Parts: sequence; C-alpha cells; structure tokens
Amino acid sequence: MNIGDFFRQTVRRSPDRAAVICGDRSWTFREVDERSDALASWLQDAQVAPGTRVLICLENGIEFVEAFAAVAKIGAIVVPVSPRLMPDEIAPILLSAQPAVAIVKDCRTVDYAQSVAHCLVLARDGGGMVYDDVIAANRGRRPAAVEATDLFAICYTSGTSGASKGAMLTHDNLIFSHGLIGSQLWGMSSADVFLVSMSLAARASMGRLIFLFCFGGTLVLLEKFDPRAVVDAIGTHRVTVANMVPTVAKMALEELERGSESCKTLRRLLVMGGAFPADIRDRLCRLLPSLEVHSILASTEAGVITSLPPAMQSAKAGSVGLAVPGIEIRIGDDAGAELPQGEIGEILLRSGTPGEMLVLKGYFGNAEQTSAAFVDGWFRTGDLGYFDADGFLFLVDRKKDMIKTGGYNVYANEVESCLKAHPAVEEVAVVGIPDDIYDEAIAAFVQLKAGGPGASKEELIDHCRSRIAGYKKPRTIVFVEAMPRNEMGKILKRQLKSEYLAGSVVRMA
Repeated sequence: MNIGDFFRQTVRRSPDRAAVICGDRSWTFREVDERSDALASWLQDAQVAPGTRVLICLENGIEFVEAFAAVAKIGAIVVPVSPRLMPDEIAPILLSAQPAVAIVKDCRTVDYAQSVAHCLVLARDGGGMVYDDVIAANRGRRPAAVEATDLFAICYTSGTSGASKGAMLTHDNLIFSHGLIGSQLWGMSSADVFLVSMSLAARASMGRLIFLFCFGGTLVLLEKFDPRAVVDAIGTHRVTVANMVPTVAKMALEELERGSESCKTLRRLLVMGGAFPADIRDRLCRLLPSLEVHSILASTEAGVITSLPPAMQSAKAGSVGLAVPGIEIRIGDDAGAELPQGEIGEILLRSGTPGEMLVLKGYFGNAEQTSAAFVDGWFRTGDLGYFDADGFLFLVDRKKDMIKTGGYNVYANEVESCLKAHPAVEEVAVVGIPDDIYDEAIAAFVQLKAGGPGASKEELIDHCRSRIAGYKKPRTIVFVEAMPRNEMGKILKRQLKSEYLAGSVVRMA
C-alpha cells in the first residue's frame, strides 16, 4: 500500500471536507482528488511510469499538493525542490535526478530546466505547457492502475555543511515516520487543522502532507513565512497543530504577545532543530496554557528520530527526548563502535532494513555516498550527542562543526551557548577558520540585539574567557547585520565562513 492508496481512502471517508486552504481559497478532498487524477492522467500520457522522476519546484499552494498526490497515484518519484534555490543550486539536482517532467512556477524556472522533456508552468508567460490548461483538458479522467513501487521521493539535503545529496525515501519511510508516529506520539487525527509556513519542498512540511493524506484533517498553507500571517492564520482557521524551528517560534511569539486570544485552538507545537530554548517555551506556554510543546530531533534522511513530550520539557531541558518507536539509536566513535553512556560521539540510527521503516534507502545515484553513510547497518547522522542515565538524548553539535584548535576539540555549540548568554547578543554562529599555528582558529559571527546595550569585540571575548576554557574562546569576532538562513531557519555557517574567507561577509557599521 502506498501514499496514493492512503489518499484515496481518505477521500472516500471525507470527500466534502476542506482539504487545503491557501489565502482566501479552499479545496475539498474530492476536488483535490479529481484535479490530481487529471494531472496523473496527463503524466501517464507523457510516458511517466513507475520509477520516473518528476521535479516539483513551486511555492506553497494547491498545485504542489495536487502534483504530490498525482505522482503518488502513478508510482512515480517526486523530487521536491525549493523555489528559493538559484539556478546554480538547482543545476546539480537536475543533473543528479534527471527528471522527465518539471512542474514549475514560470519561465525563469524553465530556463534552467531545458534538459527536462516536459515542463508545466503556472504562469502564462510563454514557454512550457500551462498547468491549469492541462488540468482542464484532463478533468474526469482517472489514471491507469500501476504496480506498487517502494521508492517515492528523492529529497536533496539542505547543503548547509556540504554538497547536496539525494536521500531516497520510500512510501514506507514517509508513512511510518509521519503517519504512524504522528498518531502514536502526538495524537493526530482527522479533526486537526495543520499549519504549514515553510516550503512544502522541505521534509518537515512534506510530513504535514502525509498527515493530510493519512488522517484527513485540513492543511492551511502560507505562501511564505511571516509572523503576523502565522498568528492570523491560526486564529482565522482555528489551527490545532503547527511545526516550527526555534528561530521561527521566537518570531511568532513576539506577535502572539501582542494578542494571543485568537490562538487558543493551537493544541500542539512540534519544535524541530534541537532542544527548544526554555525561555521561549515558557513564554509560549504562559500565553497558551493548553498548548503542548514537543521538541523533536529530525532529519531529511530519517524523519522523526526523537521526541521530548510536554511533561518532560522542564525536567529534561536541553534534551531532544527519547527515541521514537521503531528506531534504535547508538552513540558511536569514529569507527561506529558503541560508546558508554554519557560519552559524546556520533549519533547512529538503525530501523530495520534501510528504506523499510524510518531510515532512508540510500543516496540516489551514488553508491559511494550510500556506503559511507552506513557502518554495520547503522546510519551515520553526522550529529554529535550523548545519552543521560535515563536514556534521553542530548544533541551537542554537528560532527563537522567540531573545531580542532591547538590539539583540542571544541564544539561550536558550546561557544555559541556562551556568547548567547551575553545580554547584547541576539544570534551567533561559530566556525573554524584556517590558522597557521593552531590548525584552526575559532571565529564567531555575532548579530547584536536591535536597541540592545551593544558590545565590543573585546567585551565578548572577555565574556567567553571568564566562562569557558581559554582555548575555546573565539580569536575573531565578526559583527553581521543578519544571519543567512535556509528555509528551515538553519543558519548557513558554510556561507558565512566562505564569505569571510573571501572578504565579502557583511559587517555592521
């Protein structure tokens, strides 16, 4: 049984329920089913067979949902790509995935998709076939039945620490990670209204699509993230479930504090990207006393890995929780051997045969990357962490964020936490930069609080010197106006480092 089968069953249960709301428009499950059938039929006419790749590069909207459903129905493989990516970033994805069809916004996108046999465009500005014309011409058709296939999506990693890789995700991966885990741990049901404010091309947002297909409910889409729009959407559509990264939650919180009465329907907040800062969590819960906050560790390659329930948020502050059902977690050394409880090492995952439950099947078209990602059947996440005595996982840093300076290992996260404790600091990103004497030197990119007390470079270094070992303090402080981020809210450290080394990073006046 695949995702398309789940969707058809959901349509039969609730054909006239609102499935998707975007802006001032709404579509029922019946309408989404009929429109995706039309698109699926056209795709089959275009020789899209089971296993054929279909690239979707669209802003959040009904078209993305329909295309996702259509690809699932005919056993093809979806390649979701953020429309925020630039041509030079999309080119290697096209080269790797080699899609037969690209569904894109406009001809600007078509320009870098010339190698694709068929292009559907939303805008009537020349070039490619127009999406709405295809839907209209094929209304009333149903796609031919196909044999079930295991692979459904190739999700390219965000590339925050290196070149993107195409994670091959099966129907089972997505159904298990979002369908089963969503109902077991968070009680998702057809009564829920899910808010999506990040791109649907992101793995976390794709999870909300799986919620929709498996449980029913209603998906409320924002075309882009805006704190005021988030709060307005929660109130207008009586949203019950939202997912955010801590940075986004903080921005939304500032709007909520201006008026939270309209957001009382929000019952669950899934916070991804590591432990949720206690001060932000506490402010949210004071505003919305019935809100349940779940901290989650997740990745493109494995979906949901751990979850920290509301009852443990204070007692296990700083933890990302316990392993979700169906996954094993080990802390390993460089060779993958298990380390004792309390020791820091790489977080390794196992969940049956790769592709069977939670862990990806492998990296598309790259056996070498796939082989390097597994050690004795365990998937190497590249994250560093440790278990406490109760089995709760604590995330320390990215393995590649560990800085080797003067023979010492320094975790960037530890230096960042120290600097964030300074009252003038809003955001900070720490990296290692080449150094002739120490191999690497510690550089900190700092964004100061607007209207805050301010701080000099010397003051921040002294602040660190009094709180952490001398070899851990930054040797270089670079003030920036704002941190570059991907659409998941993660700071792009690699970009900061490369710009600094090239002498082009933006400094504050």
